[in-house]
Amino acid sequence: MAQVTIEQAMAAATEHHRAGRLNQAAGIYGQIVAYQPNHPDALHRLAMILAQAGQFDRATELTRKAIAASPANADLHCALADLLQQQGQLDQAIAAYQQALTLNPQFVDAHTNLGLAWHRKRRFDQAISCYQHALSLSPQSAKALSNLGAAHRELRHFDQAIVCYQKALDIHPDFAEAHYNLANAFRETGRLDDAITSFHRAIALQPGNALAICNLANALKDTGQLDAAIDNYQKALQANPNLAEAHGNLGSALKAKGQLDQAAASYRRALTLKPNFAEAYYNLANVLRETGHPDDAIASYEKALAIRPTYLDAHINLGVTLSDSGRPDQAIATLQRAIQLKPDSPEANNNLGLALKDAGQVDEAIEHHEWALALRPNYAEAHNNLGLAYREKCRFDTAIDHYRKALAIKPAFANAHANLAVALLATGDFAAGWSEYEWRWRASDFAPPRAFTQPLWTGSNLDAGAILLTSEQGLGDTLQFVRYLPMVAQRCRRVLLQCNPRLIPLFSGMPGLTQLLPPDAALPDFTVHCPLLSLPRIFSTTLQTIPSRVPYLNPDLARLAATAASFAPYPGFKIGLVWAGNLDNKHGRARAIPFTNLAPLADIPGAHFFSLQLGPAAHQTPSPASTLNLLDLTPTLRDFADTAAMIAQLDLVISVDTAVAHLAGAMAKPVWTLLSFVPDWRWMLNRADSPWYPTMRLFRQPSPGDWSSVINNVAAELRPLVAKHVRRL
Repeated sequence: MAQVTIEQAMAAATEHHRAGRLNQAAGIYGQIVAYQPNHPDALHRLAMILAQAGQFDRATELTRKAIAASPANADLHCALADLLQQQGQLDQAIAAYQQALTLNPQFVDAHTNLGLAWHRKRRFDQAISCYQHALSLSPQSAKALSNLGAAHRELRHFDQAIVCYQKALDIHPDFAEAHYNLANAFRETGRLDDAITSFHRAIALQPGNALAICNLANALKDTGQLDAAIDNYQKALQANPNLAEAHGNLGSALKAKGQLDQAAASYRRALTLKPNFAEAYYNLANVLRETGHPDDAIASYEKALAIRPTYLDAHINLGVTLSDSGRPDQAIATLQRAIQLKPDSPEANNNLGLALKDAGQVDEAIEHHEWALALRPNYAEAHNNLGLAYREKCRFDTAIDHYRKALAIKPAFANAHANLAVALLATGDFAAGWSEYEWRWRASDFAPPRAFTQPLWTGSNLDAGAILLTSEQGLGDTLQFVRYLPMVAQRCRRVLLQCNPRLIPLFSGMPGLTQLLPPDAALPDFTVHCPLLSLPRIFSTTLQTIPSRVPYLNPDLARLAATAASFAPYPGFKIGLVWAGNLDNKHGRARAIPFTNLAPLADIPGAHFFSLQLGPAAHQTPSPASTLNLLDLTPTLRDFADTAAMIAQLDLVISVDTAVAHLAGAMAKPVWTLLSFVPDWRWMLNRADSPWYPTMRLFRQPSPGDWSSVINNVAAELRPLVAKHVRRL
């Protein structure tokens, strides 16, 4: 090919190249290189086209040939450096840029791109120096200004970054990347409205930029515009269905809207696309925990930590979930690892305090809550939890003080209100306690109330229509507060009661009651409704005005007659016994007495014990059952009407804090209630009687877990009582 032909061919190839006809241009450049293998310009331009097609190895090879043909050409060294940087070979790229700058110290693009290579190696000081050198040579370089802004942003010099981006946009208003980076800097400094405006400008210039659309959605989510955020996440996924971050962030927006199943599906899709996405595992775990799947949540937290062992929030939430799942030792170890990662983390110390409290290490718990508050004095949750820890020490006044401090910081803190209510009621401050107790519906430890369109009853007379009373919490609560039913009936002509089916036969025939309904029954028409435990507030109950007249519950006469024969062979003192409540929750476990601890009751002459114990604890009886003369009545118990008939045949009921204790008290049967060191609020503090049940005596643990002292006191009190009864026979 003659020289003039090569020049003509280069001109033709260049025209094709500029017009975007890359295949034609590449074909001509290839012919020139075939004819003249060391033509540096043809080699360089063919390499550029191959790089655009992703053929980096071949492009790099041709660029090196071009440099061999023209070693003093700084442009070729810079082009080689750009190719190496695109392939992640940063050290080689840096060397090539430096060679280009040795040949041409005024080479602005080489300074700028060398800065980018240092930037990618996270050597920000060197990167900034390169960008500033480029700008000293070309102050109007929008690219150098934008890159300088990016380096400052990495160093969290946000104000300087914003100035750089804005200068770049003054020079080049249509610089989409600078708009995008400026938006991110605005978002990171909390200037969300400015961020949203800049994201919109970037997207207008690059409508298919899925990452910009996703980050716009993030900013919208940060401002609480969840619907707009979700819409933009979906747009980002239309632009790039495989953008894992968009799926993950869509999940977070859906979670914020309470759409937990859809959120979990989005997190799972993100993990399908990006299996090492630690944040998605963490967020999925949070949803699983919230939807009642703690074991799956634990597994998901552990996957997040396998990917990122230093993920502080995952350690903290894993610890909390382990604690809530009754695994305090693992919870403590996990939260201690969190504190090793960040000793000054208020959240880690606060949650470690909770786990320690649940494990019975209350003094250590207090130390960590106090340290959390030293780190963050306005930490409402830590004040609330410190109150809970002092409650475990029966220091209710101190607990009340911390609940109130929590509420001073966070007035709508439902858990603190509910905890304050319980503490006030336990100390006898009913006037304040009942009012605070209405916060229970918004607290995490209480099930939400059933929603009705009818209004809550305020206590006014209801001459027409009906009131629906609804039970809540445990069976014992219903048994205790059904006492208010006659008072309600004085103000409301028709009274409906919705309660556990096991209680319906017992409550049938109560004065003033119109109809009993199980929870799943279709409801008749009613005008107002009221939860049972809101009645004390409505009736302004004080210690002096508790409706304590007993009995307000009575056994069914037919069932009473049917049970009499079972007790005829036992002429001595007959005692019903319940030693455990619900072992499935931590409160029930704290109230349970190991059956072997009952041994001191076994050698009381004339005492006959009858088991009223239900549930797994009923199977603890083999030892010392043989000496306790324990007769198991539970196989014949179908519901609480049967239990009432049995209790009526007894001389005394001895029970831990369970529904049976309430039932015996409501029947005016002598009942001795055995209380853990920290009693439920209704038993109050430092008294041996109950204002709710005149026939009840209270036996309290003197220290946490000390059931032996309680049983020894019971045995000492029981022995003369039984002896006196036997003498009368």
